[in-house]
Amino acid sequence: MDKRKQVGYDPKGIGERSEAQILARMLKDGVVVLSPFGDNQRYDLVVDEGGEFIRVQCKTGCVSEDGGSFVFPICSNNWNTKTRRGYKGEVEVFAVYLREEDDVFIVNASNIQSSRTCSIRLSETKNGQKRGVRMAEYHRYKSGMSLLDYP
Repeated sequence: MDKRKQVGYDPKGIGERSEAQILARMLKDGVVVLSPFGDNQRYDLVVDEGGEFIRVQCKTGCVSEDGGSFVFPICSNNWNTKTRRGYKGEVEVFAVYLREEDDVFIVNASNIQSSRTCSIRLSETKNGQKRGVRMAEYHRYKSGMSLLDYP
């Protein structure tokens, strides 16, 4: 069943809770975070790293059925007009909150080739493949690391 049709499904609320978790994690680490006024910007937060401003789009990760990876959308969807719009050139990084891990992952937007979703592996692939696979260990948010240093 399409989750958007479930009673009580609240995508805005889900996104706001993820953004709050991401913001709290960064503030706890002493990161200077700016918040744009209103909901009309293509980014949710701006991080000031010594005078360099980094636009951050916050997303909510969804764990796969087998639990080995999670995905997050890399486009915005307008369900009324059935249109999608990517973030190319409008954000530098995606910050993804994954509730199941209670953790934040950072993905450099310039390293994403897809137009709809991005997948991050939480555990090794069954065939041991590493090439072309985004492993969570490299994207897990770390205190003191520049957001632009994540792959």
